[in-house]
Amino acid sequence: MTFQKINAEIAPDTVTEVMDLIAGIDEKLPFLVGLTRKERRKSAKMSRKLVDFVNRSVMYAGENPQFVPPFISRDLMLRDHHMVEALRQILVKLGVIYERIKDTLMTTESQLYAMARVFYKSVKAAASEKSGDAEGIARDLSFHYRKARSGKEEITEPETGNNNNEEEVVTS
Repeated sequence: MTFQKINAEIAPDTVTEVMDLIAGIDEKLPFLVGLTRKERRKSAKMSRKLVDFVNRSVMYAGENPQFVPPFISRDLMLRDHHMVEALRQILVKLGVIYERIKDTLMTTESQLYAMARVFYKSVKAAASEKSGDAEGIARDLSFHYRKARSGKEEITEPETGNNNNEEEVVTS
């Protein structure tokens, strides 16, 4: 598996704008609820098969109001059906954006970690030569690599070079 290289910046103003847009979604959908795990477990879930059943029921209820029991509001049924369709559409789009943000974060974290490992190796080399503050920096950073039981360092060599299959993504 190859990762794309990310070469981008997010300006503080952009972060603020995106956060405002997210807050705007919350404002536009004030009826959104938050369920507990227990509530999620107990809620009926609509599989594809059930989605078809519900869609057909709504269609038939609209065409045959005489079969709709008096304790069920046909208008409420139609309204809920439209809301389900709208929320699914929104969720699909947000899901795509969520996955892309998550993948970009993972890729950027991987790049940053690789650079930090190379920096650590450089500092260790400088520390072995007693160069400046390198010993203190190396000691501080080595703490993150110590195994709990053995006390030995566990360092994975960073990947170097450019794999020809990798693509570089540059955004502004």
